[in-house]
Formats: sequence, structure tokens, C-alpha cells
Amino acid sequence: MERFNPDASFNALEPRIIDEDLIRKALDDEGPKGEAGRLMLQDGIILAEVTCIRLEFFKILAIDHLWMMTSLVKLNLSNNIIEKIENLEALVNLKELSLSFNYIKKIENLDKLTKLEILTLFENLISRIENLETLTDLKILSIGNNIISNWDDVVYLRKFKGLYSLNMAGNPCCSENHVGDGKRSKPKDGESIVEIDVKFGDGELIEPKQRKREFEIYIAAMLPQLRYYEYRLVNEEDRAEGHQKYRHKLLSLSNEEEKEEIALQKAKEEEELIHKEKAAWVENLRGSELFQVMFSSDPYGDALVKLDETMQEIYEEFKTEFTKTTRDLYEIGLAKKLERDEEENQFLSCLKAAKEETRKEGEGIMTELFKEKDHTFSEICRLAQRLEDEGGVIQSASKNTEDVNGDAGDALVEVSTLGEEDFTEQELVVRMHSLGEEFKNRCNKVWSQLMALETHLYEQIEDTISTFERNLSELVSSLIEAVQVHFVSCREFATQFHEKITTYAPRYFAATKARIAACQENLYMTDEDDESDQNSTSIQGQETKDDCPSVPKILEQCLDDKEALQNMLISSHDSHIQVIDTKEDAIMSYSKEWLRKKIDKYTREEIEGNRKRLHEIITVTNLLKEELEELQQACITLPMLAEMELMDG
Repeated sequence: MERFNPDASFNALEPRIIDEDLIRKALDDEGPKGEAGRLMLQDGIILAEVTCIRLEFFKILAIDHLWMMTSLVKLNLSNNIIEKIENLEALVNLKELSLSFNYIKKIENLDKLTKLEILTLFENLISRIENLETLTDLKILSIGNNIISNWDDVVYLRKFKGLYSLNMAGNPCCSENHVGDGKRSKPKDGESIVEIDVKFGDGELIEPKQRKREFEIYIAAMLPQLRYYEYRLVNEEDRAEGHQKYRHKLLSLSNEEEKEEIALQKAKEEEELIHKEKAAWVENLRGSELFQVMFSSDPYGDALVKLDETMQEIYEEFKTEFTKTTRDLYEIGLAKKLERDEEENQFLSCLKAAKEETRKEGEGIMTELFKEKDHTFSEICRLAQRLEDEGGVIQSASKNTEDVNGDAGDALVEVSTLGEEDFTEQELVVRMHSLGEEFKNRCNKVWSQLMALETHLYEQIEDTISTFERNLSELVSSLIEAVQVHFVSCREFATQFHEKITTYAPRYFAATKARIAACQENLYMTDEDDESDQNSTSIQGQETKDDCPSVPKILEQCLDDKEALQNMLISSHDSHIQVIDTKEDAIMSYSKEWLRKKIDKYTREEIEGNRKRLHEIITVTNLLKEELEELQQACITLPMLAEMELMDG
């Protein structure tokens, strides 16, 4: 299959869906050739690490299997037969998407691609610009040669403040020549051009021949952020003309956008406040939310408090006292959250200061060690070069081996006191060996120093975490105490409400029952009147029936059954207490769990950090020793090594 020769092979292809084989073929086609390509195939391609892919001219009908390529930044699906935008949700890092030259009818399913900057939909069947709200980083949009006819689609693009390049050429809204199949082409000889009347901003009709020019002026006015239209710089004279011509529409849009901005800002602030409340464990305590929850879960109580004014007064009194108490707890919770945040910030600051101090001290030690390394290695290399210049063979003319190795400590002292010009080859070897041993000892000493520093740091961190845990525990305990005190008050208010309702409700139902009985008796007596007064009594009876008292169906049994009323009142009270208890338990549970997780998190992080730093210390010192050994092996000949082994023996 010749990928880039659509005239020869594209029509012969069978429609297909994107699968892993197609993805790998496209990557192979785009990858390096020759030896580099062979090595790439040998190592294998990790799809999750691919950042760019072109899937053009494959006669792709549907998008699929791209969820594996989460690192994609650029995706080209142009020149296929795709009918629907779908299955792109996993490509959250995508910045450039090309879907030009397909059969897409609707812009959709792009809401997860929040990093998208370039979107190309040229030559499709799209009739509306829509569903792009989440693409706040959009900079370039090409949607020419589609079937967009409404000029208001341009207004939709005002919300994309970073949009600086737009192409809508070839759409009915701006094209002088339009063929009605959704694809743009010049008419053949003898064919007529389909003319579409398009309404623009102020509802007037524009003749096709004037449409393109007028649309450019409209674009310039409606999109102040736009710098390029149809890849040409926007004419500032067109923008000024458009501002004058469409000033009323622009003013109306500006007012609407200002209102929308205010609404969005309020929604954002509310969302932030809710998030803040959840973090402080005081959600539903700001106003009457918790109070409303009590009655929404208590249909009997909700119906009862609406029976008459006295019931409503008792209810309102309960609501006022209850919501004031929960509001006080809400303020305390937010204040305690600030205190916890401040405590955590101080804790992190202490950790940072301790680590920084240890880091600087460790860097100073390592800097000195590396200076010694450079000096030692250069000395060894210089001595080795001198040995090489003198033949690299051990001579025993000046001293025999037994004299040199009789006592290792004396030999080193003796060699160190000699002038270098007096050194024999044996003495040079001893000197090189001595330098190496000194550096190894220095590495061991540095290892001990760094380990001591790290041990001291870890002990500091342990103490800091213990102090942090103690302080946080006190803050959480103080909040729990406040929660308990305030919810005790809430339960007392609920009990007082229950007592008032329990006292008043029986009297209310007894009086209501008596009124209903009297009303029914009156209706019965009316039915016994003479037939001559039937018309007038019917009217009077109807009026009396309408005036008869009634209760909600859910409470009807309370009229005749005092025990049912008492059970209902007890059930209502229990429901209220359960809501209060549940909220109290939730706050206490959340706070204790938060404390445990917070301390566990920092403890785990510091243990892992300590292990990592210890590993670095061991690795660095071992590497330096290995470098020394490699240098000695490179500089010292076999006879020298034999001599050094005799000395060590």
C-alpha cells in the first residue's frame, strides 16, 4: 500500500478502524531508515512514549486504539473517511489535532483535550462551531470548506481569548460560490452555482457577491483577539469599520459577556469556597443546609410544621437557633483550618531549613574530597608518567626489596622525606601506592562524615515530625471539642423543639378534629332542609364544605389515634437527632483520619528520602574508589603490582 499516493491506491483500500497494527505501520513509515531504523525496530516502539503520529490516506472510517498513546502531542488524521470525532479522551497532552479532509458532521468529544492549541477541520461537513468550551488554550482554528452558514458562529469564538488565527474560507457564510453537497469546488461548464442567502449579524440579507468582503469586516469586529484571518494579517481599517457598523451588536455582546463573566466568577468563588469547606470539614454548616437535611429526611415533621402559624413559629425559632449554632461552628472550623495550614507551613519550613543546612555541609565535604581526588589522581598520573619515561621496570640497585618492605610504616615515612628527584623507581611505586591508600582512607572518612550528617538530619526530622504531630493533634482535639459542644447545643434545640411540638400538636389535632366534626354536622343538617330552599342551601352547604378544616394525608391518622401521633413525634425527633449525630461523627472521623494520613505521609516520605540519600552516599564513595582502582590499573605495570603486593605482604 502506497501511503502517500491516494490517486493510485486510496480508492482501492477497504475502510478500516484504527488498530495497533495500523499505528505501528504508520510509525515505521515515519521512522528513520537504514541502520537507525533497524535499531529502532530491534529496541521496539513504546506507544505510550510516542509524541507525534501521522495517520493520513489510510481510509480510516473510525478512530480507536489511540488510548495507548497518552504522550501524543501532535496527531494528524487528515485525508481519511472519518465520520465522527470519538475515542480521543485519553490524549490529554495533545496540542495539535488535524482532522481535515474527512466527512465529520459535528464537532464533539473534544472536552478532555484541554491543552489543545491547534485544531484543523478543513474540508468536512460541519454546519456549526460548537462544543469547544474546554479548549481554553486554542490558538489556531482552521474550519474552512465546511457548510457553516450562520454568522453567529463567529460570535461563539469570542470566548477564546488566545485565538489569533482563523480560517473559515469556503463556507456558505462567506463564500460567493457554494456547491450544496458540503464540498467546495468550481462549477463545471453548463452547471449553475447554488446560491445561499445568509443572514448576518443584524438580520439583513447579503448578496453572495458581497458576502466574502462583508464577512471579513464582521470577523475583524467580532473577534478583537484575532490577528490573522485566512492566514493574512487582519486589516485594522476593516476592524474600525466593523466596530462602527456593528456597534449595537458589539455593545449587546459586551453586556452579555460581562454578565456571564460575573456569573462564572461567582460560580468559581462558590466552588472554591465549597472546596475550602470540605477541607475544613464544615460543609453544609454555612447556612441552613444541615437544618434542611433534618426535615427533608423527616416527611412527618416537614408536614407538621406547615399546619398553622403556631407550628411555623416554633419551627422558625428552632431554625434560627440551630443555624446560628452551626454557623458559629462553621467559622470555628475555617479558623482551625487556617491554624492547621500555618502549622504545616512552619513544619515544612523547618524540614527545608534542616535539609538545606545538611546539604550545604555535605556539599562542602564533597567539594574538598573532589579537590583531593583531582590532586591525588594527577599526582598518580604524573608519577606513572615518570616511571614510564624511565622504562617502567623495577630496579633494586639503590635498595633491595627486603629493605624497602621491612616495615611498611617506616618505608612510607622514609619515602615521604626524600626529594622526588632522589626517588628510585621502587620508591615512586611506594609513593603512588601511598597516595592511593591515603585517598581511600579519605573516602572512608568522608563516608563516615556524611553518614553522621544524615543520621543527625534524620533524628532532627523525626523530632520535627513528632512535634508537628503533637501540635496537629492539639489543633484537631480543640476542633473536636468545639464540635461536641456545638452539637450538644443542636441536640438541645432539637429536644426543645420536640417538647414544644409534643405539647402543642395534641391540642391542635383535638381542636381540628372537633372543627371537622362540627363542619360535618352542619353539612348533615343542611341536607335535612326543605326542598323549597334546596337551591339556596346548596350554595350555603358548598361554602361550608370549603371552609371545613383538613390535614395532609400523611397526618390523617393522627386525628383519631393519639398513640400514632406520639409515635410520629418520637420518630421525627429521632430522625433529627440521627442527622445531628451523623454529622458530628463524620467531622470527628474525618479529622482523625486526616491526622493519621498526614503524619503517615510525611513519615513515609522522609524514610524514603533518607534511604535515597544513604544510597547516594554509598554509591558516590564507592565510585570514587573504583575510579582510583581503574587509574592504578591503567598506570601501574605488572612488575609494579607484584612489588606492591610484596610490600603489602
